[in-house]
Amino acid sequence: MTEWYQQYLKNIDLKKIYSLLQHSGVNEQSIYDWLCQEGALCRLSFANLIMSSDKGHIFHYPQEAIISQTQFGMKRGAPKTARWAFWLGYIVRRDLLIQGKQPTSEFLSKLISILLKRNVPAVEVRTILGQLRKEAKKHATEVAQGLLKNTLNQEVSENKYRSQMKTDLEETLSPNDQIWPAIENGKVREEWLKDVLQVRRSILKRVRKHGPLAGQEPLVEIKHATRLIQGAPLGLTGGAPAQPGEIHIGKSQTIPAPQPVLEQIGDVSLSHTKHAEGGGTTSLKFPDYAVDINQPYAAAIIALPVWLQEWLRVQIS
Repeated sequence: MTEWYQQYLKNIDLKKIYSLLQHSGVNEQSIYDWLCQEGALCRLSFANLIMSSDKGHIFHYPQEAIISQTQFGMKRGAPKTARWAFWLGYIVRRDLLIQGKQPTSEFLSKLISILLKRNVPAVEVRTILGQLRKEAKKHATEVAQGLLKNTLNQEVSENKYRSQMKTDLEETLSPNDQIWPAIENGKVREEWLKDVLQVRRSILKRVRKHGPLAGQEPLVEIKHATRLIQGAPLGLTGGAPAQPGEIHIGKSQTIPAPQPVLEQIGDVSLSHTKHAEGGGTTSLKFPDYAVDINQPYAAAIIALPVWLQEWLRVQIS
């Protein structure tokens, strides 16, 4: 069976990666697949997508968070083909354990040498990974500063923040609105608001002591997109759309972009809502359609403050 990542790594001898893992004591197929998938996404995040339609923004993250993302067209020249391999090294060193330990510089040197088809000494690996760590920290710090100023309102007292948050949320609500866990019967739930304020207090305390990242390493993630068009017209049902174009992954290295398919989201449904004052509303909902490629066609490497996960979690839990 051909895995999707193989086309993005087609000029690389993947057998050598498999052998490297085995010789290091890693025999799980799942780890090999994970490493190749992460490598393909890293490479894709530095690639150019050449297509005739949908030239919009792919990822909806703060611009400050994006270290690199798939570009539309050829605006920035040839992709920085070497950089993606070192970002894979960064992720492998962080996420992979070999016999209970982080991968050594020598292991990463061998891995990156396979990917780039040149000898990459361990000292070069250590130097560049240090540079990437600083780059990730810079991006995550800029995101954190924006969130602290505009979302957590760092300079505002807790009482004022509480009052303003409650007012902002309730001013557009009706008495019947239910948005769990924040809103009940058109009002902000005090239990939820208490939890939000507690998390805000904890984050700001750590930020005051350790700086915008609260003394933690940046959260570096690879995001990818498979859905090309959301909300495609209802009449677009005559088979898959045309091939979207090609992906330029390196010097003189171009591959066809994956073939999209039409996906139906939901079914035709009829619903009736009764009104308290009598009568009701009947609505007919048609399915939505999306053009889905079923495998990554674009990717982005992003860096965020770790505490953002804590802040987002309390909003929905």
